[in-house]
Amino acid sequence: IDQCIRDSGGTEGDVKNMFLDTELETQVKQGVVVLPTAFVNTAALRGALTVPNIFAAICAGYLDGTEPDICTLCETCADKSGCAQTGKCEGAGGDKVSFKTYILSLILVGGVLGGVGFLYYQRSQEEMRDQVRGILAEYMPLEDQEANGHAQHLNPAVDFARKHMNT
Repeated sequence: IDQCIRDSGGTEGDVKNMFLDTELETQVKQGVVVLPTAFVNTAALRGALTVPNIFAAICAGYLDGTEPDICTLCETCADKSGCAQTGKCEGAGGDKVSFKTYILSLILVGGVLGGVGFLYYQRSQEEMRDQVRGILAEYMPLEDQEANGHAQHLNPAVDFARKHMNT
């Protein structure tokens, strides 16, 4: 490393750094206009360079099945930098929900919706019964009247409506 630094111009004095000048000329030739820019497999990454962006670009350069273990280990980790440095993902999957929590949430939501649906069904059945009783109560006097003024109960539906009128 020291030899490379000396060969490119050194760190003492106001001497041109040949390596830096070569890199700047290469940037101009390759069309780097936005800084910061990083190159991964000759593809330019421009703009906000973050560890997750660069990590994803490096791992995407491998064919399926040939990527290093660190790529699959840190792929879902929230802290890719820490994962890459330590080789383990702390808080595995940071933004993911466990399968157990997911299933329990589904059961809870299903139970709440089922309960609300049952209450709605009961309420609508009660309203329908009230409407039928009201309709029967309106027409009941017509069915019960006879020409001589004596009431006859020829219709069992009328008897049923009378019996259940106040329940």
